[in-house]
Amino acid sequence: MKQAVKVWGIISGPISVEDSENYKEFPDDCRQLLICRAEIDGELETIHYWFENEEDANEWVKHFNVSIEPLEINYWDKYDA
Repeated sequence: MKQAVKVWGIISGPISVEDSENYKEFPDDCRQLLICRAEIDGELETIHYWFENEEDANEWVKHFNVSIEPLEINYWDKYDA
């Protein structure tokens, strides 16, 4: 089963593990967090997206600074965000 998630924007972040009061919530290999507005199965939800480095998180920030188009993330077999 293929599932697409459309990320419509960033609510908060990037938040680094060093700056977070809830640093224990970060997955072991992730250093940055974006809190995003996303469409999943036609419903808008607030989700957390984790990134291994600041550069990857900033790519999303740059996208939404210049565009209102969503980022579409495709998952096969499961949704894991």
